Amino acid sequence: MRWNIKGSFISLFVIFVLSIYGCGSSTSEKTADTNSPTEPTNLTSKAINSNTIELQWDASTDNIGVKGYEIYRGSEKIGTTEGTNYSDINLNTGTKYCYTIKAYDAAGNVSGNGKESCAIPPIIADIEKPSAPSALNASADGVDKVNISWTGSSDNIGVDHYVVYRSTINTGTTNSTSYNDTGLIADTTYCYVIRATDAAGNISDASNEACAKTSAIADTANPTIPIDIVGTKIDYNKIGLSWSVSTDNLFVSGYEIYRGNVKIGTTNSTNFTDIDLNPDVDNCYTIKSYDKTGNISDLSKEICIGGGQGNGAVGSSGGTIEITDPNSPIKGTKVIVPKDALDNNEIVKITIGYEDKLPGPLEGDATAASKVIVLSKDSEEKFKQPVQVTIPYTDAQMDAGDIPAVFYWDSTYNKYMSIGIKDIDTVNKTITFTTVHFSNYVAIASKGLAVSLSSIDTGFRPGTDGFFHPNFGSYDSPGGSSLGMANFSSWYHDNKKVVDGSGLFSKYRSGDLAKWEDDIIARELISRAFISSSQIWPYLWHLGEYKLGHNMTTMLLITTMKITKTPQTFIFRGFSDEILNDGVGNEDGMCDAREKCEGFGHAVSVYRYDATTGKFYIYDSNFPNEEITVDWDMTSGFTNYSKAAGYPEIKKFGFEAFSSAFEANEFELLYTGAESGWANSKFQTINITSPALDANNTAIIADPNNVTITGTVTGGIGTAKYLVYNVNGTSGLGGQLVTLDSSGNFSFTIPNLPLASNSIMFMSTDDAKDATRMVPNAYAGFKEITIKIPGQTFFTNFGFETGDFTGWTHETHTWQNSTPDSYKPEKSDIESNGTDPIEPTIVKTYVGNYSARINNQDNSYHISSASQSATVPSVTNPQLKFYWAAVLEDPQHDAAHQPYVDIKVTDDTAGTTLYYKHFYTNDPQYSGWIPALGGSWKVIPWQVVNIDVSNAIGNQITITVLAADCGYGGHGGYVYLDGDE
Repeated sequence: MRWNIKGSFISLFVIFVLSIYGCGSSTSEKTADTNSPTEPTNLTSKAINSNTIELQWDASTDNIGVKGYEIYRGSEKIGTTEGTNYSDINLNTGTKYCYTIKAYDAAGNVSGNGKESCAIPPIIADIEKPSAPSALNASADGVDKVNISWTGSSDNIGVDHYVVYRSTINTGTTNSTSYNDTGLIADTTYCYVIRATDAAGNISDASNEACAKTSAIADTANPTIPIDIVGTKIDYNKIGLSWSVSTDNLFVSGYEIYRGNVKIGTTNSTNFTDIDLNPDVDNCYTIKSYDKTGNISDLSKEICIGGGQGNGAVGSSGGTIEITDPNSPIKGTKVIVPKDALDNNEIVKITIGYEDKLPGPLEGDATAASKVIVLSKDSEEKFKQPVQVTIPYTDAQMDAGDIPAVFYWDSTYNKYMSIGIKDIDTVNKTITFTTVHFSNYVAIASKGLAVSLSSIDTGFRPGTDGFFHPNFGSYDSPGGSSLGMANFSSWYHDNKKVVDGSGLFSKYRSGDLAKWEDDIIARELISRAFISSSQIWPYLWHLGEYKLGHNMTTMLLITTMKITKTPQTFIFRGFSDEILNDGVGNEDGMCDAREKCEGFGHAVSVYRYDATTGKFYIYDSNFPNEEITVDWDMTSGFTNYSKAAGYPEIKKFGFEAFSSAFEANEFELLYTGAESGWANSKFQTINITSPALDANNTAIIADPNNVTITGTVTGGIGTAKYLVYNVNGTSGLGGQLVTLDSSGNFSFTIPNLPLASNSIMFMSTDDAKDATRMVPNAYAGFKEITIKIPGQTFFTNFGFETGDFTGWTHETHTWQNSTPDSYKPEKSDIESNGTDPIEPTIVKTYVGNYSARINNQDNSYHISSASQSATVPSVTNPQLKFYWAAVLEDPQHDAAHQPYVDIKVTDDTAGTTLYYKHFYTNDPQYSGWIPALGGSWKVIPWQVVNIDVSNAIGNQITITVLAADCGYGGHGGYVYLDGDE
């Protein structure tokens, strides 16, 4: 007899022993099985096709017996088996899969992992198409539905889906062998074929064709009434009509067009041309829609297109109204309303007329050059985009070479106001301008300007009549708040300065009179003025439609200043023209409002021209209280903008006007609100409850992600229903819209605040149209807050708010001894709020309560510096933003020995320079020097430096600021430094 040593012998031995050495009981006790099976060995894995791997291994052993095996793909258990093989199916081709096996017994003991084995299902090019579906059947299911079914296809790999074709149109896809085609027209035959597609994209031949006819019904529903009808006079005796598509429960078949009460034609499109018309009479139209069963809609709203004096209606699609009557004295007058200048479903009737009598007297050498063109509309809404107007003019009363400007008469102030002219055609004698409102317009020329340009001074001065505040929105959008600031300051100078007895520069100041950040009333005024123009500004700043050269621009500036006695709006821009192949607008290399352009635009006010020097004098909101100039001559045009160093390359200048973006009553409302401190009960009030704000409407939060803003809107003429907000100005015209609850409460979450210091502007309104336009009316609620994120700015004590030089290395040495910190006592110090002793228009601190002064006004060869190094952190958007201003004595030495300043930022890790400015006193490389103490000192006002270091995360950045006395020892100089924390 042969004994199985692993099994029977041991069992017999145990039984035998128990029989001899039993415990006195006649019943044997079982011992618990705690032994695990051995690990499976010799595991192999083999890909047998593109989606299956076959596994095999040698059997494990166990003291009792192996019950089965657990199969693991990676760390995931995917199955069990009692055998020693397993197939893993439905895998991805080209993907590596690794397996291990564990054995287990009946007691639940599990072995360790066996050795891992891996395989990759091969990528097999599938070029075999599925078989064609067969036995296609179609049956109608009511008036608007057909059900189809078929016998499925076969494929070498597998069918992925089926494509349903109604005639030759791809109607839909399905993974099953049936499909329901819905939304069909009653009493209509539809035919279908099916094609099968596999995962490789192979497409089968078409199935057999099957057809079915939907049931007929009694259709009694009328189509909807046609809307958004636009009429355009496309010739003196021809009118074109267009409108939006009507809808029907089944299908709109066409449209009937009526002139008056007479049906003049039908069409199945949404446009129609009426010809052979009497050009001297008005033509009025209505339209009906009809379906295939003969149901007809009611008549649309009537629109009329004018004859000799011109009138017509336009909607959101835009349109053109033109005087084409050859006998009209204003033939060629044309109004072009662009698409989306009006809200959806809004139709405005426009009338063009004229008068012979001027609305107001002309002074001096001014002469009328046209009829008074009367434009009117039956709506008080301001256009959302500039409307283009072309009028004829005559040069009969003008001197040779003169050109006219266009003005409108403002009956509120009894004066002529200028218009933003875009083109003057001196051959056909027409002027094209843009406006957002209608009035009485007339072309006026100042005789003799072509021969000799005369000096003109409106009396405006930036230090008296401009804003005390800088253009704090200049980094939010092209030009920031510049258009609103330029126009409001000019308006205030002309209409309110005499009433109030003071210029705008001294108004609305509060808190620290040397700082603008705490002047909340003025900040709101500036922001509201920005809001009023924000929808129009994108159509102005690029100057894409501006066709005038520099000579005509100059004559317009002088003419309009002479006739209105008002500072004029002047725009300059700089960018790399149109981004070609951007898919927006015309690919012609030039920028207009419909195209994607890069760069900047900025609006300023021209308030004076000096014919002797050829200089225009300018108020630039980026540089408050500074007299800025730009040179002009007939050969070079506009050159040497005295603040050009503060901008990218300026490529174009253009004349603009107040009326291109504003109506005077808007500024009246803003003035009323500011005078009341925005506490007037007419204005809604926005209260922010979270996050908590300080007295300057600033909150500091730790996490820039998912920031929740809560609050409430109270008061106002009407109960607020909507809140509009944008972050850092980047939302532009289309801010984010929040609907308030019945109590005026709101709560919303901003996914991410990208900057270290984020500006959030809120507006509320009771008018749904205002909310849609994202430009609430002047009585709307307004609030602007700042949310700061610690850690985005990474230098220690960057704004010196500890009141000392903590975190900074600072020292003084001399021209003779360059060893750092070799001169004592040091000449640098910490400054608090106040004004500079040399030039009082310069405040000592730019942000916060402290700044650093590097060096001082003493002389004797001193050179002082402050520096700090820091590592750029791995945060959302690391920021390096600082400010500096220089005050240097001017001994008029040679350049090498003048007092000087050095401002330098380096990426030490990359070995690159991120920012570097070196200026000696009166250095011609900087054009904006301010003379102080009779010119014996020169000053560079506060400069803003914002450096993107998001590509330098982990690198060491160093900032070094240095100021020096003159090299001959007798003259001093210093620099202020401040920063965001």
